[in-house]
Amino acid sequence: MEKDHSRGMRHKDWIFLIISGVLIIISGLLLLFNLKLFQLIELNFFKIIGLITIIVGIFLIIFNLRWKIYASPRSTLLLAAALVIFILSSAEFPVKVTGEIEFYALTRDRLTASVIDIKILTLTGNIYVSSSNDPSLVYNISFHKIRVPLLMEESKVIFKNKTSDNVLLIDAYSDMADVYVILGPNVTSIIDLSTNTGNVKLAVDGNVRVDTLRLKSSTGNIEAKLSGVRSLSSVGLSSSIGNVRFEAYLLDLLSDCAVDIRNDVGNVYIEIKVSRNVGCDFKGVTDLGAIKTFLQGFEEIGDLTSKYVHIR
Repeated sequence: MEKDHSRGMRHKDWIFLIISGVLIIISGLLLLFNLKLFQLIELNFFKIIGLITIIVGIFLIIFNLRWKIYASPRSTLLLAAALVIFILSSAEFPVKVTGEIEFYALTRDRLTASVIDIKILTLTGNIYVSSSNDPSLVYNISFHKIRVPLLMEESKVIFKNKTSDNVLLIDAYSDMADVYVILGPNVTSIIDLSTNTGNVKLAVDGNVRVDTLRLKSSTGNIEAKLSGVRSLSSVGLSSSIGNVRFEAYLLDLLSDCAVDIRNDVGNVYIEIKVSRNVGCDFKGVTDLGAIKTFLQGFEEIGDLTSKYVHIR
């Protein structure tokens, strides 16, 4: 008569249950005190599923091989899940991983327009803008793709450009990337940069001709510094949650300009210096925060909002 092993399998389950409980308790302590035992290689969601499947298969084969260790599939699955939890809680994962870099550049000998209109949106990531003295450069835009391990694959970049009515239109999008923009000298630019989650930092000098500047961040800080710029008609900075800092040293500015800064939650810091013969309007609004201004030669004309006009 064939021997029934079902009773033996139930009796051996307690060993698996105790080991599973110990692993789960240790995992909780590691998470509670933020302790990491080792650094695990980069994994994504599908690799985690594959890891769980492999561990379950190994346990089913080893612990039930030839009926030497009798355990039910339910307790085996629980022990495999507890082991995966222990590995994930005791391992250190990078917050984000830098992937490939996509470059887009244009030189003066290939430029057929007199104005470039740059519009860039990244859902998650920082945007950095700087200037170059290279006379052959129009722009150099690079997307440093990033992703969060376990949650998403490498980000996507869409870059479009076309020339219409003597204006080079650039429309770029990325779901998750840090964007670096380098502007060449002596080309009139219209700049519109936005990020949903991230910071926007701009620092350009007098070699760059900026007609219109628009910077926006839903969650993040905005810092813009203009030094020696000779052409500037309007500036618009907008942040939902974060601080806004705008420094403009425009003693060589040749035309009037308007600056509009809006912030929902956060502080606003403004320092503007323009020449005596230039008109400049400034308006700053923050719903929850403070506005600190250093305005030379301006007169306050706003009642409920901070609004100033430069006295010529």
